[in-house]
Amino acid sequence: MRAVFFSFFILFFSFLSAEEVHEFRGKHMVANYLGCDSGAIADEKALTQVMLTAVEKCGAQILNHNSYVFPGHGLTMTILLSESHASLHTYPEHGKCFVDLFTCGDKCDHEVFNEVLKAYLKPQTVVAKVLGRDDEIKERNAPDMGHAKIISFAAASLLLLYAMVRFKRRKTENEVQEIKVP
Repeated sequence: MRAVFFSFFILFFSFLSAEEVHEFRGKHMVANYLGCDSGAIADEKALTQVMLTAVEKCGAQILNHNSYVFPGHGLTMTILLSESHASLHTYPEHGKCFVDLFTCGDKCDHEVFNEVLKAYLKPQTVVAKVLGRDDEIKERNAPDMGHAKIISFAAASLLLLYAMVRFKRRKTENEVQEIKVP
């Protein structure tokens, strides 16, 4: 019984303590907001705050941000993220803007980012795509599950199975048959 408990203990903690592996992959949301509210798109201070809020709500970590206001109230803003970047380029004279959010990994929610911006800018039309980026670039809507924890879990499961087989082969209360592992 001790062997089963010990194996379960190892299985549980090896799964929890599996070192996070940063894989070469990310998600890139690109969007065009058309027919935006004229007051909202022209208010650089409020729009800057909404962008920062959208990034935080989607789960990204802001490292820094910078913006530039063009004559005619056009705003270009970039936000440097721990996960990558977000940007906004407005054309208030046309009621339009370009938005993008690129994040490495799968932890950030691009839909939340998009919804926060749409709620403020109130565009009549949104044209958006999420691209999966790794060795290729492809359209994607759902994140892939990482492989590092799956492999760790499989190894721990094999260890538990080994312990259970060993426990079942016990000949007597004090005697355990040796199992040779190649």
